[in-house]
Amino acid sequence: MLYLDNLSHDTADAYLVDGLTEAMIERLSRLERLTVKAAATVRRYREGGTDPLSAGRTLGVAYLLAGGLRRAGPRLRVNVELLRVSTGDRLWGEHYDRPTAEVQSVEADISQGVATAVIGRLLPRERAPLAARDTRDAQAYDHLLRGNFLFGQWHTESVLQRALEEYERAVRLDPGFARAYARLGLAYAEMHERQVMRGGFVTLPPESLVARGRAAAGRALELDSMVSDAWLARGRLLTGQGPDVPAQILALYARAVLLDPRSAEAHLYYGLALMNQRGDDGAADIEFRRAVELEPDQFRGLRALGNNALVQRRYAEAVIWLDSALVVQPGAAVLVDRAAAHFLLGDTAAARQDAEAALHSDFPAGGEVILALLELRTGDSTAGRARVQRILARSTGVLSEADGEAAAIGLVALGDRDRAIDLLISIQPHDARFHRFLRYAWFDPLRPDARFQRLFEESRPPGALQ
Repeated sequence: MLYLDNLSHDTADAYLVDGLTEAMIERLSRLERLTVKAAATVRRYREGGTDPLSAGRTLGVAYLLAGGLRRAGPRLRVNVELLRVSTGDRLWGEHYDRPTAEVQSVEADISQGVATAVIGRLLPRERAPLAARDTRDAQAYDHLLRGNFLFGQWHTESVLQRALEEYERAVRLDPGFARAYARLGLAYAEMHERQVMRGGFVTLPPESLVARGRAAAGRALELDSMVSDAWLARGRLLTGQGPDVPAQILALYARAVLLDPRSAEAHLYYGLALMNQRGDDGAADIEFRRAVELEPDQFRGLRALGNNALVQRRYAEAVIWLDSALVVQPGAAVLVDRAAAHFLLGDTAAARQDAEAALHSDFPAGGEVILALLELRTGDSTAGRARVQRILARSTGVLSEADGEAAAIGLVALGDRDRAIDLLISIQPHDARFHRFLRYAWFDPLRPDARFQRLFEESRPPGALQ
């Protein structure tokens, strides 16, 4: 089904349009006899003016639901029609004029009308999930939809904070709202990950974010153990919490995927755990590809596929995935990844272009070290050595993790292997992500060294493949 058109004069109703559409997609996806395109797949057709039948043919579907929504004061007016894509015939349609508080009833009625028109008489076990309600509190549900809208589009910490606040309002209004608790847990997990990566954008310490997120996810599972997002949140909040949790993380993500196989986010994080915690690149690739199939514009899935190809020395494939990631979201780290792939392929011009662009980003050390490698390749050892020294001198105290790793790559290229190993040993933490970093081709000259071998084994996650 296509996203409904927002026929209201108020653009603030966009959250309601998106929420109603995505809720109906989710309801219909619960039926085994129906195959429904994921919301992320049809999101590109959400702009007004899209020809429904043309979109349906591009999507490769047999039927298409299209329509519009208008909010008039306290009332909600929705019109929908179900079309046969091959002929354009109208199979079913309806107009709803209900109080806004009855939005879940509208979702259920449209979903049942579509299902009946496509597959015929519904079995009792099929009608129940179509009619299910997450909450009886209309205001709590409205806050959930607002939170989901913000969470799905945030680009700044302030938008993420607003999403978290909407979920908190939802659970205050309905303390039995399992789905809202699960989304609250995910919001805390996202905030924690971003704070760890960037530092200091919220006043709460990381351990407080983890504690609040775990409490929210735990409450969701007490209320309903079948909520996939709650298992996903628990897994994300365990990441980085100690050396004995990899098996738990894998189990939590596997449960999330099992409960909601159409969740691109669940497949993404399961793939990341398989990649980082087990070193199972093949299984991780399967999950990343599934995530991108479900959500073709998912930046993190595209980047993960590129990184996975890079560490496995499939450099041409890595460039393809990273090209796609940069189309979705230009970013410094991805530029550095692509520069590395180009360098290892021998494409000097492309590597230089990406590395120079990265110099003006939030990860200049990555661009700097690729440029140093290019200079060393062309015989300009003086310039290459000077660049590596600039990275080492970037901090007056302890080098940051990113700068330290970039400098280590440069030292290996300069032939200063002992100093490179000393620097790698000093970088903390020696966790699963660090172990994966040591697998890159840059460190092949160090692999015969006993100290490097010891570092490599010490950082290997428990249970990881050899």
